[in-house]
Amino acid sequence: MEGVVEVCVSDNGSSDGTRELVQQRRADRPAVVVYDRFEENQGFAANLLRVIELAHGEFCWIFGSDDVVLPGGVQRVLALLERHPDVTGATLYPTLYDFAGQRELRSYWPQPLPAHRDREQRWTRLDDAAVQCGLVMGVLPAQIVRRDLWLEVVQEPGASTFLCSGHFPHLAVIYRMLRRRPVWSWEPARVFHLRADNSNSVVEGFGGNLIRYHLETTAETVAIWREIFGRGPIVRGLLRRCLQAVFNPIEVSAYRLHPVHEHGDDRRLLFAAVGWFWRFPEFWLLTVPVLLVPRALLRRVQAAVVTRRRRRAARDSAATCPPSPPAAPAAPSP
Repeated sequence: MEGVVEVCVSDNGSSDGTRELVQQRRADRPAVVVYDRFEENQGFAANLLRVIELAHGEFCWIFGSDDVVLPGGVQRVLALLERHPDVTGATLYPTLYDFAGQRELRSYWPQPLPAHRDREQRWTRLDDAAVQCGLVMGVLPAQIVRRDLWLEVVQEPGASTFLCSGHFPHLAVIYRMLRRRPVWSWEPARVFHLRADNSNSVVEGFGGNLIRYHLETTAETVAIWREIFGRGPIVRGLLRRCLQAVFNPIEVSAYRLHPVHEHGDDRRLLFAAVGWFWRFPEFWLLTVPVLLVPRALLRRVQAAVVTRRRRRAARDSAATCPPSPPAAPAAPSP
């Protein structure tokens, strides 16, 4: 695909052989591979901005170091952009894989996907695009962005403030792009894999503590929403989807039962969640009771559910297994 696709690598002071590997690839395809390196780690935001600056194409597909393009993925993305050449960007259907990269786990979750997720969609209204794809836009490799508009946004006065965002500087940029020009697409094809669960590089920074991870990342995301969209219907729609997907009773139970959970995390979660979701009745009816239930009771409920599932699986297995043939009669003794 020389002349159509280029691969840009911004090396953030790595010591894992990235420089040597890229040099090998550049020797084979010098017109395809672009490389630049910070001798010391400059942080995520600086490295992200640099890799977009390195690019020359009209659109950029952004990846982290632990994401994988699936066979045919580049062709699907190029076809999407040919059908919608005027878009500000597009969001792709994320799929999770295990730490070793060998096994697909499930469709991206818990972040909510758009309605009608299995068909290609296009939005031209800010509220539609922001609410439908807004939470998935935090997934870095799920985003295609128009490069010239990205560069315009990051050069705006005051841009240095939102680019200091700890985990989601790309989210702050993409929302601003969307506010300027709300033309966005959704691609339902599975074209890449994302590392899952506690092997996720962001979760690792919290020692696997899911409550602390969701508290910090949600606080950062909500601050970006409110700064860009105010406190109107777009933010309310995003908060409701966040509540339904990330802070529903099942997920909150899982956070509280995680091995690294501490009692103080319950209090922090309750106070923060009230500040975000107090306006939604389902929060008070469903999530708050789970937050107030003693952990010992949650463990007993979890054990009962697991036992019931195992018994059901055993019954189903027995029902589908053919009966054993009757044993042959013993031969008479001579």
